Amino acid sequence: MTILSLSVAAQNGIIRGNVTDSQSGEALAFALVQLNEQSTTTDIEGFFSFTHLRDTIYHLNIQYLGYQPLDDTIHLARNQIWYQKLRLEEDVINLGTVEVSASNQQNPVTSIGNYWITPERIQQMPALGQGDLAQYLTQLPGVVTTGDQGGQLYIQGGDPHQNLLLIDGIPVVNAFHSLSAFSVVPADALQQVTLYGTAYPANFGGRISSVMDLRLREGASKPLEGMVGVDPLSAQVRLQGRIYAKGDQQWTWMLAGRESLWPYVKDIVPASYRDALDFKFRDLTLKTTWQGENGSKLSFTSLQMSDEVPVSASTNVRWTNQGYGMQFRVLPTQSEYLIGGSVAYSDYRLDFTESGTPRSTGFRQANAQLWFANGQAENRLEYGITLNAIRSDLAFKNPQNITFSRDDNASELAVYGLYDRSWDKWRLEPGLRLQYHASVSYLSLEPRLLLQWQPSTQWQWSLAGGRYSQNLISARSNQDVVHFYQAFITGPEGLLYNHSGSATKYNVQTSWHLGSGIQWRNQGFSLKAEAYLKWFDQLIEINREKLKSSDPDFVTETGRSYGVSFAAEWANSDWLLGGHYTYAHADRTIDGTWLPAIFDRRHQMNIQGRWSPGNQGWSFSIRGQVGSGFPFTRTAGFYPVLNWDDGLLTDVIGGKNDVGVLYESPLFQGRLP
Repeated sequence: MTILSLSVAAQNGIIRGNVTDSQSGEALAFALVQLNEQSTTTDIEGFFSFTHLRDTIYHLNIQYLGYQPLDDTIHLARNQIWYQKLRLEEDVINLGTVEVSASNQQNPVTSIGNYWITPERIQQMPALGQGDLAQYLTQLPGVVTTGDQGGQLYIQGGDPHQNLLLIDGIPVVNAFHSLSAFSVVPADALQQVTLYGTAYPANFGGRISSVMDLRLREGASKPLEGMVGVDPLSAQVRLQGRIYAKGDQQWTWMLAGRESLWPYVKDIVPASYRDALDFKFRDLTLKTTWQGENGSKLSFTSLQMSDEVPVSASTNVRWTNQGYGMQFRVLPTQSEYLIGGSVAYSDYRLDFTESGTPRSTGFRQANAQLWFANGQAENRLEYGITLNAIRSDLAFKNPQNITFSRDDNASELAVYGLYDRSWDKWRLEPGLRLQYHASVSYLSLEPRLLLQWQPSTQWQWSLAGGRYSQNLISARSNQDVVHFYQAFITGPEGLLYNHSGSATKYNVQTSWHLGSGIQWRNQGFSLKAEAYLKWFDQLIEINREKLKSSDPDFVTETGRSYGVSFAAEWANSDWLLGGHYTYAHADRTIDGTWLPAIFDRRHQMNIQGRWSPGNQGWSFSIRGQVGSGFPFTRTAGFYPVLNWDDGLLTDVIGGKNDVGVLYESPLFQGRLP
C-alpha cells in the first residue's frame, strides 16, 4: 500500500529544500518561505516542501530574522522534483536587534502551553552558574519547582514522571540533577527545545502530562571549533567539527561535556557550608551526523549522565543514565513523501545506600519508530508506528518493615496519524493515536485536536485537547516535597482497586487535556492569556501504607489541575522586559478525599529584564520570582512510643520512650508563607 502511494504521489512537480546558516551549517527552523503566491515555514530541521506544482517558472523567496533574504528563480519541468540546500548569510547590520527581539517576531508557538526554546534564549537569562534549561523552565507559566536540591519540576499540574523527555529521540526518565538548577544536557549542546505543556499532538505518547523534545547540535561545517566555560559550580566544554565534506554531502560531529566543581573546591570552604550543600554530577554527549545531497540525514547520539549526593552521614544516592540512539530521515528522489524514524536505548540505574544497607533499582527502555509524511506545512499528512520495550526492577522496605519487590517487563505498540490543514485564517489539526499496553492488555484510544484562528498577523486564538495514557509509575511518594530517590516501574499486571474497593477497568494511568488561549503581537510587544485543564481520571501509586503482605501493592487516585496565566513581553534593539502571572490549582484524592497536591502553588509571578547597550558585546540582565506557599500538614500533638525491645522486662514506667507525632487530619491543610 505504501509503495503504491509513493509511486502515485510522484505525478506532480515538487519544490523542496533545507535552509541553513551559511557559516555554521545549522538548520534554520521556522524561516518564512514564499513561492509565488504560496507560503510556508521550515520545520525544526529547516526543511520545507511545496507539492502538486505545475511545470512553470517560480520565484522563491526566503526570509529569516537576522539574515539577508534569499531570492531564486526556478524553472520547474513537468513532474520534476527540485531540491537544494539554501544557505542564508547573517545580516550584520541588524544583528543587534535580532538578539533581543527574535522571540517576539519569529516565535513558532503552535498551541496552548507550548514553547519553542533556543539555547541563545537560555543563555540570556541570569542563572545560578551558567544558563541552563532547568532554570529557564521555571520562568514559564504554570511551571513550579519545589527546591534547589532534591526538588522537582512540575509542568502545568503534572508530576515529573508524567513528563516525557526525549533527547534526540532517546527517552530519559530523570531530566535533572540532584542540584535541581542543572538539567542533564548543557544549554550550549542544545539546538532547540520544544515544550508541550498541555495537549500535545498524536506523534507523541506514553505520558499523561507533558513532553519535552530536545534536539542536540549537529556539529559544524568548519574543521574544528569549540568553547570552554567555567562558573563557580561547574565547568563545561563543547567541541564540534567536520569529518568529511564533498559538495552538499558532509559528516560532522559534536562533543559536549560538563562536570561539577564542588568535589574539587569543597575542602577550602567552611565545614558548615560543605555539609549543607554537597553534590557531584557529570554529563557527556557525543553526536555524529551525516547529511546527503538530497536532504537525507542520518545521526547517532550517545549520552552518559551521572549524579551523586550524600543526603546524610549514613545515606548516599547515586544514579547513572546511559542512552544511545539513531535517527534517520530519507527524501526519496521520486516521491513527495518524507520518511523518518529512530531507534533508541536508555539504561537508568540508581544505587541507594542507607545505614550501610545498599539498594538498587533499574529502568531500561528500548524503542523504535517509523513515520511517513507528505505535503507542506499548510496541508500535511503524517502517520507512523512506535514499538516500546521496558524492563524495570525495584525493591525497598516501607516504614512498616514490609518489603516491596518487583521485576517487570512491559511492551507497548502505538500507531498514530495526524492531518494538519490551514486555509484562510484557520488551522485544524485532528489526530488519533492507538496506544496498546501489551503487558496489561489495554488498548487506549487517544484522539487529539488543535484548532487555531488567526484573523490578522497580530492576533491568534487557539483551542487544543486530547486523551493520554502511560504505563510508568514513580516509586516516590506524592506526599514528599524533596526527592533524591528517583525510581520507576511499570504498571501492575494483576487486579487493581480504587479507594472504595472496586476493581478498576484498566491498569494504566490516564488523563484528558483541554486548553485555550489568545495572543497579540505587534512591533516587538506581545500579550498572551492562556487557560488549561487536566483531568487525571486514574493515577497509580505504590501503597506505602501497606501493613501486611496481603494488602495491595498499589493504590489508585484521581487528580485535577487547572490554571490561567497572563504574560507580557516588550523588546527592541537594546532592551527586553517581560513577565507573567499564573493562578493555578492542583489537587489529588487520597482515600477518596480531595486534597491539595504538594506542588499546589496558587499564585506565581515572574519578571525578567535585559539591557544590551549599542550591541557592544556585553549586557545586564535580571530576573525574579515570587509565589505563594506550598501546602503542608500541621502537627496536632506528640505521644510517647514504648520501646519493647526487652519484651516483658521492659521498664514501662521509668524507661526511656521515643516520641511519636500526631498529624492533623485531613492532610495538607496548612500553607507555607
